[in-house]
Amino acid sequence: MNPFLAAVLVSGTNTVQTFQPGGSPNFDLAAWITALATFALVVAAIVVAVIESRRHRFAQSIELILKFDERFSSGEFMKQRDAAAKCLKAKAYKNPAEQSAKDADVVLDFFETIGYLLRRGALDEGMVWHTFWHWIMGYYQVAEEYISQTRKGDPTVWEDFVQLHQRMEAIERYTVSNEAFLLEEILD
Repeated sequence: MNPFLAAVLVSGTNTVQTFQPGGSPNFDLAAWITALATFALVVAAIVVAVIESRRHRFAQSIELILKFDERFSSGEFMKQRDAAAKCLKAKAYKNPAEQSAKDADVVLDFFETIGYLLRRGALDEGMVWHTFWHWIMGYYQVAEEYISQTRKGDPTVWEDFVQLHQRMEAIERYTVSNEAFLLEEILD
């Protein structure tokens, strides 16, 4: 065989295959089947890894939303919500010297954290809507003036809460009056 007329190929095995001009190729069928099976197993492993990653993220989202709900409904946080509602109703934030001027911040920061985690993909939008929609919309509505006033000095303050409100509003509009919402949140 003329070495210049033959083309040499090396497959996944240690077999050398040659092609002669005008001849037919000598294929190693077992090597091709092994290569295709290996490729299929790699693709299957990647698909399983992606599915498991999504399941894990969903389970983690459930765990997070339940922890947030537990905190939001705790006796301690109910007192903070009460103070926030009173602050917002009295517009105490307009007088920084007043002791209760920042009472709404704890609740607004709570929703800022939820908005941040939603934006980063740690929380599921449907779960957030189902669990907190009423309070996200209500607190945003009654605190809108305070949020705007604070963001004039620093536009990054409660940025994720503002986006959270927009995302929730895109799902469902809010129709509760400020007075009715605040009456729900004030304990006494």
